[in-house]
Amino acid sequence: MVSLLKQNGNSSTGVHMLQRSGKKFKFRCSIDTLERFTSASVKAEHLKQFTARKDGVYHSELFDTLEQGKAELCAFVKKVTGITCTA
Repeated sequence: MVSLLKQNGNSSTGVHMLQRSGKKFKFRCSIDTLERFTSASVKAEHLKQFTARKDGVYHSELFDTLEQGKAELCAFVKKVTGITCTA
């Protein structure tokens, strides 16, 4: 189990990969970011989500609250890597 909370570095949300977008929140991540974060590879069936864009970065939809963004990011990490995370 990994934690989404950032222990150091600059972050407007204090959560790994979650960003402010105006008054809302979103997450964006690449295969490399997820592998460094979880120490696990992205499952083959989910690779297409990252290769849909030329830059290889997955962008989520916008979330109204930080808590909703955390929950969706945890669910995404679990789905694509199989690793459980906490916020």
